[in-house]
Amino acid sequence: MAVRSVNPKKVYCVDHALVQAFSRSPSENRGLVLKNMVYMALRRSTELIFYYKTSQGDEIDFAVGPDSDIRLIQVSWSPSKDNRTREREISALLDGMEELRLQESWIITAYEQEEFKDEKTGRMIHIVVAYSWLLHD
Repeated sequence: MAVRSVNPKKVYCVDHALVQAFSRSPSENRGLVLKNMVYMALRRSTELIFYYKTSQGDEIDFAVGPDSDIRLIQVSWSPSKDNRTREREISALLDGMEELRLQESWIITAYEQEEFKDEKTGRMIHIVVAYSWLLHD
């Protein structure tokens, strides 16, 4: 992850209400508010929060921790609502996990919970409800 300094920076708000207040379409930005909440929870425990771009060009919302102990996290309001969204989120994580040699990663959602195990590699993606993750992380 040596290219950290050349990738564009992402900005998150300290107050989640600001995301909604300055949004053009508040009803469509629930996912952004959820992502902001996850970022703020991560930020309370570490400053080592980045996003990760796979060699395929897919973006993973958060790569957390030092390179020797990194966690990959996607945030999606409802990945099962749209099959393409679910496949995109899982595919990006599987690519990132392979590139970084990780065995597990997470998708944080508003309401969905599931354990996804890739049949080919045995890699595990934990799909967890945000309130549960926020209480236990």
